[in-house]
Amino acid sequence: MADAVTTGMQQILGEIRIALDNGLLVIALMGTLAVPDICAALGSPNGETSGAKYKAWFTAYLPAYSNVDAGEIYKLRCGMLHQGASATASYRRALFLGPTPGFGVDHMTSIINDLLLLDLKSFCRDILDAAEAWVAANASAEPVKTNLEQLVRWYPEGFENAVAGAPILT
Repeated sequence: MADAVTTGMQQILGEIRIALDNGLLVIALMGTLAVPDICAALGSPNGETSGAKYKAWFTAYLPAYSNVDAGEIYKLRCGMLHQGASATASYRRALFLGPTPGFGVDHMTSIINDLLLLDLKSFCRDILDAAEAWVAANASAEPVKTNLEQLVRWYPEGFENAVAGAPILT
């Protein structure tokens, strides 16, 4: 994933990892929950995503989560990104275990009453790893190749004739 076109995806995934590794866990989680949307849009002929595309991507590229309905994760994504809430369709709340030495959880199957328990860092890393592998495998195939050209990324010396000499994110 080293060419200029995939740089935008490297930037997005890299910044989420930096947030995750530096204790910015809410931002890391929100960014991570958006990643299946980005990948689904990249793989879509119209360059757009939908709930169905999100769920299909999650199911296809995160098989380790086969016992967690992709619709639950999509609902979690909607709640986290739009309301800052952690409810899903079936669970009153998703609980994300923060870094806790000596305390582990099987983050794909832990259900306590009507609560879904996930290990925050493992969940994020699983999605980020899946996205990196997916982009590496699909970056040269259409429609991914064309859609990657539109992905937001930094232009360190400006953009076209609009701004020169200053970094631009677009």
